[in-house]
Amino acid sequence: EQGEGEAEINREFGRQMAAAANVAILVGKKRSEPIHAGLIEAGMREDSMAIIGRCIADALYQRRPAKEIATEVLSLTQKYSQYL
Repeated sequence: EQGEGEAEINREFGRQMAAAANVAILVGKKRSEPIHAGLIEAGMREDSMAIIGRCIADALYQRRPAKEIATEVLSLTQKYSQYL
């Protein structure tokens, strides 16, 4: 956490990410809003990004079955495989 300037730091991070990546998978809708805005400002298309809930990160802490986590990750990988 960067305090008051966190949103702008994350927005700039999004702009830099767009210059270096073809696809972006953001975790956590609310916390990733500034990053998403930076990606859009830098020209990344909406269909090249996904904003997912914290399900994958939370799953690791809640110890969901590995097969369930793998299925989610595989689904995202297949959806965005053309960019990998």
